[in-house]
Amino acid sequence: MIFKKIGIFSFFMFFLFHKLLAGSFSNFKQIDSSSLKPFASDIGGLLGSGISYSARSLGFSGFDISLRSAYQLKPSHKNTILPAKRSFGFNYIQIELGMPYRLDGFIRAGGGDEVIIVGGGIKYGLWKVMDELYRVHGIFIVDSHMANYKDFYAIQYGAQTVFSMNCGNIRPYAAIGFDNTRLVVQNASDTSMIDKEKTVLTDRYTLGFRWKIKWFNLAAAYNILHGENGVEGAIGLRF
Repeated sequence: MIFKKIGIFSFFMFFLFHKLLAGSFSNFKQIDSSSLKPFASDIGGLLGSGISYSARSLGFSGFDISLRSAYQLKPSHKNTILPAKRSFGFNYIQIELGMPYRLDGFIRAGGGDEVIIVGGGIKYGLWKVMDELYRVHGIFIVDSHMANYKDFYAIQYGAQTVFSMNCGNIRPYAAIGFDNTRLVVQNASDTSMIDKEKTVLTDRYTLGFRWKIKWFNLAAAYNILHGENGVEGAIGLRF
């Protein structure tokens, strides 16, 4: 019962926190060459975040629908485009479908502050699915997203491995991943920056837990995104 209360409290505090402190992309037109790389890194890490709170394959005809969020607590040091010391990130609706051979496909869409994001990918279970207590599962994920804003767009390709353990209603999970992101400037006050692009490769580490009761799932996690602190959360139904 105590884990249930902590999970629900943490989830709602998380959403209250980012609504109050979320950053804005409206200053992007002030982009310069020194802030292009850190901005691309910050965006790319969030595009690949929040994809999975379980390493157990859905199984053939399994289904998962959820609301997910991924936020970085503040911009990178040289990212002068986003408000300093304020969180920023994206919210998604994600749908997953179980297929044969421990494959799951997923699509998702969302964004934040006028950024529109679409993406999807494939998950592959690393070994046979078994549901006994304290069973560890592993899954490998490849994904891709496109983020579009009036002044820029970004294309991300990612790969990550996730591990989770069946501990009853509370199920911890951990992940390590990498994101390759290409950011293209479409509008800028400095006209020499228009059509400039930057490609970055960043790492991502995640540690979190999922609270599960029947088909209902609630998840929260802490992220390290290329050295920066972040959080992610999810709420949904999984069959």
